[in-house]
Amino acid sequence: MRRPTTTGGLALVAVLGLVPHAAEAQVRWDAELTEGVERRVLTSKPPGAGDASGGPLLEASAHVALIPLVRVGLYAHYDVSPVGGQDTRDIYSGGLDLRLVFPWLRGDVRAYLRVGIGEAMTYAPAHAFVAEGSRPTSLFLAASHGAFTEVPVALGVLYRVQPRLAFMAEAGTRVGLAFAGSAYRSGSASGDDALAVFVDVGVMWGR
Repeated sequence: MRRPTTTGGLALVAVLGLVPHAAEAQVRWDAELTEGVERRVLTSKPPGAGDASGGPLLEASAHVALIPLVRVGLYAHYDVSPVGGQDTRDIYSGGLDLRLVFPWLRGDVRAYLRVGIGEAMTYAPAHAFVAEGSRPTSLFLAASHGAFTEVPVALGVLYRVQPRLAFMAEAGTRVGLAFAGSAYRSGSASGDDALAVFVDVGVMWGR
């Protein structure tokens, strides 16, 4: 009977050792951190209530590639939304994020579309509120909480300065729906966060 050669055994070990490295090389992923400015547009406001003004935002996200030019992942978002020039609300959100890279730009500069869906939570601290009318009335409102579903959509561009590092900028909107909680019930001092517009810049790390 012929004994297996040492050369054949070494070749088999080498092939098995290369399989995990080849699989790892196929994994494409990225992680981003951005900051910018966001302004929310309030609807269903009570008479005399002020509109929201722009406030800072901070967002983190991460993706893995499904197929070339398509990546799916998660995002976590926070923004400050002043109302009436003095009252500040904190809004936290997170959910699924899909990024579609446009094929017509190649090389170090790429453009993309981001679409997501998530849940948002709102916290408004206790504050004074002046209801306008024939006789303006000063009211004190207790702290309130709320929740709603949001659909963020953004156009972005990134510039890769190193194989794994890129700078990025985005402009987009967030559509809100299905509001619940004391921050959005009838008689609240603000209104519904039906729409938001934002711009941000940041960095991306990955491949």
